[in-house]
Amino acid sequence: MKQIYLRCWGVLLFFLMATAAYAQKPVTGTVTESSGLPLPGVSVTEKGTKNGTATNISGKFTISVKEGAVLVFSSIGMATKEVTVGASSVVNVTMSDNAEGLEEVLVTALGVKRDRKALGYATSTVKGDDLVKAGVPQNPFVALYGKAAGVGINIGSGGPTGGVNVNIRGAATLSVGSTNRPLFVVDGVPLFDEKTDMASRGFDPLNSFDYGSGINDLNAEDIESIDILKGAKATVLYGGQGLNGVVLITTKSGKKTKGFGITVSQQVTFDKPFTYIDFQNEYGSGTSQRLVAADSTMLRGTRVRKLPITRFSFGPRLDGSPVMLYDSVMGPYQAYPNNFIDFFRTAISPRTNVAVSGGGQFGSMRASYTNNTYKDVMQGFNQRNNTFSFNGNFNISPLATVELVSNLYSIKTKNRRPNIQGWVAAGLNRDYDYNWMKQFYRDADGYKRDLEPYGLSGLSPGMWAGQVSSILWDQNDNSDTDNKFHTVNSLKLSLQLNKEFSLISQASLDYTNTDYITENKILRLLPSRQGGKYNWNKRNTTQQQYQSMLKFEKDITNDLNVFAFAGGSYLKMSENRMYVGTGEMGLIYPDWYSIENADYTKWPGSDNRSKVQGLTRGTELLYSVFGSGTVSWKGTYYLELQARNDWSSTLLPGNRSYFYPGASFSWNFSNTLNIPKMEFGKLRLAWADVGGHVGIATGNRYFADPSFQTSQLPYPNGPIVVDGRKALLINDIKPFRKREFEVGFDSKWFKSHGVELDFSFYTNSIYNQIVGLEISPTSGWRTYNTNTGNTKNWGFEVFLKGSPLNSEKLRWDLSFTAANQYSKVVKLASGITTQVISANGGIRTVAEEGKPNGQIQGFDYKRDPNGNRIVSNSGGYVIDDTQYKTLGNINPKLYGGINSDFFVKGFNVHIGLDYKFGGTVFSYSNNYLMGNGVIKASLPFRDESQGGLAYYIDNTSGATVPWQHNQPAPATARDKVVYHDGMILDGVKEVNNGGNITYVKNDIITSAVTYYQSYISDNSTSWPPDRLFKNDYIKLREISLSYTLPKNISDKLKMQKLTITAAARNLGYLHKTLPNVDAEAALGAQGYIENSFYPSTRTFSLGLNLSF
Repeated sequence: MKQIYLRCWGVLLFFLMATAAYAQKPVTGTVTESSGLPLPGVSVTEKGTKNGTATNISGKFTISVKEGAVLVFSSIGMATKEVTVGASSVVNVTMSDNAEGLEEVLVTALGVKRDRKALGYATSTVKGDDLVKAGVPQNPFVALYGKAAGVGINIGSGGPTGGVNVNIRGAATLSVGSTNRPLFVVDGVPLFDEKTDMASRGFDPLNSFDYGSGINDLNAEDIESIDILKGAKATVLYGGQGLNGVVLITTKSGKKTKGFGITVSQQVTFDKPFTYIDFQNEYGSGTSQRLVAADSTMLRGTRVRKLPITRFSFGPRLDGSPVMLYDSVMGPYQAYPNNFIDFFRTAISPRTNVAVSGGGQFGSMRASYTNNTYKDVMQGFNQRNNTFSFNGNFNISPLATVELVSNLYSIKTKNRRPNIQGWVAAGLNRDYDYNWMKQFYRDADGYKRDLEPYGLSGLSPGMWAGQVSSILWDQNDNSDTDNKFHTVNSLKLSLQLNKEFSLISQASLDYTNTDYITENKILRLLPSRQGGKYNWNKRNTTQQQYQSMLKFEKDITNDLNVFAFAGGSYLKMSENRMYVGTGEMGLIYPDWYSIENADYTKWPGSDNRSKVQGLTRGTELLYSVFGSGTVSWKGTYYLELQARNDWSSTLLPGNRSYFYPGASFSWNFSNTLNIPKMEFGKLRLAWADVGGHVGIATGNRYFADPSFQTSQLPYPNGPIVVDGRKALLINDIKPFRKREFEVGFDSKWFKSHGVELDFSFYTNSIYNQIVGLEISPTSGWRTYNTNTGNTKNWGFEVFLKGSPLNSEKLRWDLSFTAANQYSKVVKLASGITTQVISANGGIRTVAEEGKPNGQIQGFDYKRDPNGNRIVSNSGGYVIDDTQYKTLGNINPKLYGGINSDFFVKGFNVHIGLDYKFGGTVFSYSNNYLMGNGVIKASLPFRDESQGGLAYYIDNTSGATVPWQHNQPAPATARDKVVYHDGMILDGVKEVNNGGNITYVKNDIITSAVTYYQSYISDNSTSWPPDRLFKNDYIKLREISLSYTLPKNISDKLKMQKLTITAAARNLGYLHKTLPNVDAEAALGAQGYIENSFYPSTRTFSLGLNLSF
């Protein structure tokens, strides 16, 4: 019995011990990052099992495992960590960033963060530190040149405060009312954006300002990163708004700060104007070198020579001899080599930023204030910018967080850059002293001087003084201000419903209010009051978006993971304008700027019928639902399906709904293939079919402007005038579509050198494009908009970076981007093979079936059957204006950049280049510079020393007859004069013998003056083909030297970090094919036209960044 009792206790003890051995216990802990901040959403799994959980908002977790189990901690962007459970029931873990970068976190559509390895499409990321590496730019997009493959950047002649053109993959459509601009999103807030430029042409120097758009207001110092979604699949969840790509801007949030810290930065910037014009300073004003003796001008009883008033510089050599100037003072007949640049100024702009950031159990936050006083090289142009930025993430409970983002911009700008093309057309003569005009344009009473008594009045192209004095008066005495208040706000609530499900809701607002105020002084009081103006224009734009999504993520098995989300959004876009002003009526009393001071005695009149009151309103609504699902296997294969459906208020009821599908697949082949030296490799495929968002002006059936526009004539009970639209919209108009396929790979090689190589190839078809076709004006419309047109585009993108040198003492980082694009017109409307996109002075861009998109056409020279140019009886070339010929293409063939960084003992030397090859541009400035004779290219054949031929004009026949330079004029010579500026153009003469046309070598002499002046003889109807230029360049974009104090020294000074930076931007071109002007000076939608002649600007800066 005793033995049985002992055996029973033995068996019981055995089971108790076995149970104890296999018993599980609850293990708790907190997961933090290296800064000490908690990490929510970290996956905590028991290795080799399905047992797992995730950390909550505070980084805490609880899991039941047995002693000796291995816990695996993993999170996007962090290095995976394994911990063995011991006797303790508490396991605290600190995770670090993934040093290999193989689990790089990217911000994708709708702000969803994903592993790079999971994406099946191309993206580019530019870190905020790279934006300010060469100093803090006035416009953050200035720093993007050449840094993202397939992304083209162009800052126009409006300067850094004007419009910036961001083009992804050469986006271009034929559709009316569309732009090629991407969607810009700041912390989940879609921005109201528009293309602005200085594209209007005319001799009025103030005919167009470039105000820029909302993206100009962003502060580079507040940006954490810029993620660029390029293809249709990457942007499908944004619907039609993302047709041309999406630029996701994430601002700094203080998440990586432990405790509280303060950062102070101070920068002073110097903008120095310079010019690429190759001026000639040998010949002065005039149309003939015969003006060498005293003329009929009398000065105090003496016959003197007077400086000619003309746009042309084909006069005598500048020899320093005395001439009478415009104010009846004798002065030397000399060149002023720097007269153009001296008109502008070196601008000094200070900038201060103070930021406070911190983090802890409560969450994290960052607040910053920036004061930036910008001065432009154009005198009178100043901007004061005050920016406040706040980004906070708050843990309101273990399962809920609130994110609040608020950016406030208060910007006051006075006298932006005017269009000075009229001044360029007026000559830029080398013997004109513009510094003299700076003192002369005002009279003794402070009014604008009347130039009539001096023979200088007028604003015609020949009247340089009228052009320059008007610019000086408008920039220094008149006032055109725009006062902008812009705010970008977001409130986001995130709820962790359970381990798998979370709910995210966001409300956002982008609001801008701008007051445009014009206060023009009365020009003069005697002999009669002239001029004066007061205009007030208010414009506000609002974009409100409300969005919610439900997210799901679960490891179905150890190998199978599912990630999905679905949601909906509501977007309301509205624009309002109000206007009141005196129009062209003038003011009664000086310096009283009010509508009550309008001079109504000058109303009505043919020149005074501009609207004095106006109201414009427009609203657009967009309802959307979207969804995404991703299935992954072993972290190696990823299949993603996405879709979105929009309902737009800008389309007719039957076509307001449109659907966008997309799919992608990625294979991380480095997990399955053992390739030597490869750290990571991924093959990706993507497809999507998205629609083009139709704007208010295109989608509205009846009115040209948003909703309607009215104006009231400025007298009691004046009638209301309604402006109707000019294009008829057919009933079944639909959104245009883009169907795109993309293939590519991402790879990382050579761990010690960090080599990355990414490649993408894409092809897309843009179809059902909304094209405006001409119809008879008797219908009451000018055009009708219909769905037609199909273009095909394809290209590739390459991104390569690495560290050729990587040692403890020296590191050299190098990156390279390259992209090209091709576009072809597949189909236009039935019966139409050529569609004119834009036209200017006989030069036009067209879409022609079967030909590359973006073709530039114009008139060619008349030629014989062998291709030789035909010369007229007067010795000049003949233009064949009977048919258009293709002269070039607007699109570049290859573009990208090279960035290099050297790091040694706290020093960092940064060099950035970018390049562009291909593309044709027509240069108005070169046309006038050559035709007016102010550049060296106009020197040949002017006289004997320049290779000119001697000739005289026969007094009877008027023919030019060859002669000798050292021989006197024969008796038959007209005026007994021998000319020395003859030239014979290469080409042939047409000989008509009784209807038999033959061609012989040209021997007709024409004067150099006649030849050069033909450049501007009739620029309103035709431009000869040699006025177009190939626009290739390689530019030294930025260079900087920075030094960071060693940590042991900064610690002793109670600082976290101190960095000093000296930098320069836009230093110059290493190679350039467009002469005399900046290669980036093409303007506006007509990107093939250079039409505003500002000097280029080199920007130098010195900055100090201090952190506590």
